[in-house]
Amino acid sequence: MRVVGSVPLAAQPGARWLYNTGAQVLGVLVARAAGRPLPELLAERLLDPLGMVDTGFHVPPDRLGRFGRQWLGADVYDEVDGQWARPPAFPDAASGLVSTVADLHAFATSLRAAPQADMLTAQGGAHDEEGREGWGLGIGVLLADLPDGRHAGSYGWDGGLGSTWWTDPVTDTVAILLTTDAWTSPQPTPVFTDFWTAAFAR
Repeated sequence: MRVVGSVPLAAQPGARWLYNTGAQVLGVLVARAAGRPLPELLAERLLDPLGMVDTGFHVPPDRLGRFGRQWLGADVYDEVDGQWARPPAFPDAASGLVSTVADLHAFATSLRAAPQADMLTAQGGAHDEEGREGWGLGIGVLLADLPDGRHAGSYGWDGGLGSTWWTDPVTDTVAILLTTDAWTSPQPTPVFTDFWTAAFAR
């Protein structure tokens, strides 16, 4: 944190959003404030209460048989006994969790059932209205309707290792797709666009 704190600001707080960095720093700060490792804190405050028994920063040995090899195009990106088979040196709050459809559904359902939160409204400066998602709203929040059927106000996340979860409050729909094919670019493949259309276009 000392090194991060010594780096000049890229922008004034609230004026710009940077991918990953804020969540990584937040994970460290939350763990320090609680005086406990981030994996323990997440389990106690979020995962255990929601019954998310298969979500964590690694896959335990007795569950590796349910875990798939990761692909990047035609090449193996990570083996079953690779990076997710052991606890990480740094539990990364930005991109470090492994989960299942059932656990993600429990998480999405809890958000869908929660009262409207002011934290999803703008807390800082203007957001990038040109982008597909409202990255500056804390998570991916759509700022406009999309051709695939998702409405403005839909929220979720696309994971670089081949996952997508979206909730559309207009149609009260939760859709989750987990694959073993990592994204090769920021643009979704037909597998994902077809999935979103099938789930949300009505």
